[in-house]
Amino acid sequence: EAGIQSTNPDTLAAITRRTDPEGLYRTVARLAKGPCHVHTDLIAGLPYEDLASFERSFNTVFALRSHCLQLGFLKCLKGTALQRRDDGAEYSCYPPYEILKNQWLSPEDLLILKGVETVLDRYWNSGLCRNLLSWLIPRAPGGMFSFFRGFAETLKQRGEFYCSHTPNRSLSFIAEYLQQTLPED
Repeated sequence: EAGIQSTNPDTLAAITRRTDPEGLYRTVARLAKGPCHVHTDLIAGLPYEDLASFERSFNTVFALRSHCLQLGFLKCLKGTALQRRDDGAEYSCYPPYEILKNQWLSPEDLLILKGVETVLDRYWNSGLCRNLLSWLIPRAPGGMFSFFRGFAETLKQRGEFYCSHTPNRSLSFIAEYLQQTLPED
């Protein structure tokens, strides 16, 4: 497991994460090609990480092709340094005390990220479309974050986002979406 959390240097400094990003990316990508299962993490809601910055982090980490990319949401436990920070963040008052907004991400931004998380879990982390999505990485207009975001929005508009689907139905949804977004391919 590689808890990358963010690729934004300001964010990493704010959470006191010191690393050699390029070395870490090379190692994760190399391990992901081998026999061991590789799990990477990104956390939404960290300081200095707005939606555009998170999108860059997502695209960078997704391109490493780990077997599972967990998109987590910042939690704030009582008595931690994070709780003592005065950055305007609001968290749920119920466990797991998940972020509701901060000065970098609005509640609407977090809903977008929740949509990306759902589609990512259904299509990549489940293994359902790993080869297809790997093929798509260099072709996706705007990058993989943009692809997942658009796909989630399309499923919501169709009323299919919150429904469970059989693998065949899930594959038909992604095939239709790909025909809309990449008709020439």
